[in-house]
Amino acid sequence: MQLQLKLRVSLQDVFDKNGAFKDDVFKADFRSWFRRSMPSFPMPLLGETDYERWEIIPPHWHEAKEVDIVTWECPSCGDTHTAEGDGCCFDDDGEGDDLLPLTKKSARLWFVINTGTDEWVRWDLDYVKANIPGNITNDYEVSYGGLGEIYAWESESEVADVVAWLDREYQMEHGHEDMNGFPWSRNTGYLPESWVDDASLIEAGFTVANYTTAEGYDYRIAGLDGGGYDSTANLVRLFVDHCIRHGVEVHTKDGYAEMMPEGAA
Repeated sequence: MQLQLKLRVSLQDVFDKNGAFKDDVFKADFRSWFRRSMPSFPMPLLGETDYERWEIIPPHWHEAKEVDIVTWECPSCGDTHTAEGDGCCFDDDGEGDDLLPLTKKSARLWFVINTGTDEWVRWDLDYVKANIPGNITNDYEVSYGGLGEIYAWESESEVADVVAWLDREYQMEHGHEDMNGFPWSRNTGYLPESWVDDASLIEAGFTVANYTTAEGYDYRIAGLDGGGYDSTANLVRLFVDHCIRHGVEVHTKDGYAEMMPEGAA
């Protein structure tokens, strides 16, 4: 019995970098999915829009990075320090005002990096301003890699909350700097169906926002920021990312196939 290998394709197999489809069956599959999943409308239908009614869903500006760090522990009170010379408790059994020597320890701590600016999160960044909410406050300020005192956390789940919070803060302070225009390209907005994830939309280059009408109705609206360029590549990337995330097979001229991420073997 001969085993038949499962067909797998990547974006470059069905769509070239110049924006042309290489597979007409895939093209038809994509168009069918897009009509069902991303109904569009002309943005002027919203009427006079108040910008305060828009809440932009931030892209992932930040990521957490786990790093091995040397710390110093006080043998008396157990407090952790980031430098061997930090003063802590006095040696009650010694003579004079001698400080107890700290004990060298190793630790794995989480830091947060802004992937757009390559800055490590610290108190003096304009959108941080030392106002991280108390329930997810930083555990340490650590001198690392010549970067000065940067924030660090012990808990992976806690640093994930920090990343989400910082994404929102950075979006409010700087998100508009990367937007070329408003409304979106070709005056067209999309109303993604519930199965289309924000993550897939953002990965494909869409701006995603929640819009509240004057009557109080909420809509999730997606669009492509900028001028009237050909957006086909963005639309195809959305379809491909959706299929990869949810394990949806695509229809090709050779049959149904599993969609692979770009660069996958």
